[in-house]
Amino acid sequence: MKIIDLRNRGLKSATPDEKTNKDVGVKHPPRRKWKQLIAIVLIVIVSYYIGGFVLNFMRAGTLDPTSAPASTMKTLQEIYDYVTTRTSNLDATVSSRSSHSAANVWTQTTRKLTKPQIECPSDMVYVNSDGGGFCIDKYEASPNSNCTHSYSGTGNPADQAETLVNLDDSDCAPQSVSGGAPWISISQGQAALACAKAGKRLPTNKEWFYAALGTPDYDAADPADNSEECHIWNSTGGPSGSTYIDHDDDANNAEAIASGSASSCVSTAGAYDMVGNVWEWVSDSTTDAAGLVTGEVSTPDYIMGVDGDGMVREVSDTLDNANYNEDMFWYAAGNRGFLRGGRWSDGADAGVFSLYLSGAPSRTSTDLGFRCAQ
Repeated sequence: MKIIDLRNRGLKSATPDEKTNKDVGVKHPPRRKWKQLIAIVLIVIVSYYIGGFVLNFMRAGTLDPTSAPASTMKTLQEIYDYVTTRTSNLDATVSSRSSHSAANVWTQTTRKLTKPQIECPSDMVYVNSDGGGFCIDKYEASPNSNCTHSYSGTGNPADQAETLVNLDDSDCAPQSVSGGAPWISISQGQAALACAKAGKRLPTNKEWFYAALGTPDYDAADPADNSEECHIWNSTGGPSGSTYIDHDDDANNAEAIASGSASSCVSTAGAYDMVGNVWEWVSDSTTDAAGLVTGEVSTPDYIMGVDGDGMVREVSDTLDNANYNEDMFWYAAGNRGFLRGGRWSDGADAGVFSLYLSGAPSRTSTDLGFRCAQ
């Protein structure tokens, strides 16, 4: 038998002390691997359920867990309890304080999913959108009682000069109130300044469109009995129950109605008078109105198609499309500001999809108003 001398090969056997240290040492690689494996399994389980959770809420159009069914929330709570119980027994390498632990994965993931709805002021309504939601005035803007030219004072601005007087008054600002007389005779830039004085801004074209969705927009002809929901048929009076605003002290020339007095003219989000009454400025403008659309382009044209942001993309000079409620598109060459919704006398041409690009941003008129967003 050949005896190999380990010492001659630079090797030595472990001493009793070293064996003892090996047996009782602090680190135990095999046991640590089992714990890491347990953590990975738990993370996979949580990821599976969270994935289903996200998918369900994406289908429902929201990622807000607070709107989940009670049964779903119970299941999620049970998962959370299970994960936190198991991870509490793991050592420092997979503790609940670790950025890679199952419990922390749960916390970080749900923190991203839980996006609370914006809390809007009482004079505004919340509108959900793919950009995270925003607030918009519930009613068309009207001058507050501190304004020299207001319905409670000398009367709403009759022209741009009176609007300038209002804007120069530090205490004058637009308000969103039921029964308010729409602030008219105001340009796009002045409307933006007025909103800024109220700590708000003009809505974008996209925001306005989202806020207007659901507003009644299907009267193809004047019902002649004032049963229309929105103020678009001025020739036979306003909607039942609405209140006319006599802007120029001429009872025979009443035009706009008090905002919110047409109680059925309200969008899904809860904004009043998005169709008819007065055209509303938004913040968008263009120097190529005709280039925005395809089809038989003249003016005005029937709207034949819009994109997901409410921008008119296709028109026709001869055909109307029931999908767009006979709403119309107006345009002219040059720099043009966006006006939405229609006015008191536009009839079926007014509507959620209606877009007026015939006026320069500096245009003012007694049928042009605005509302603010935040």
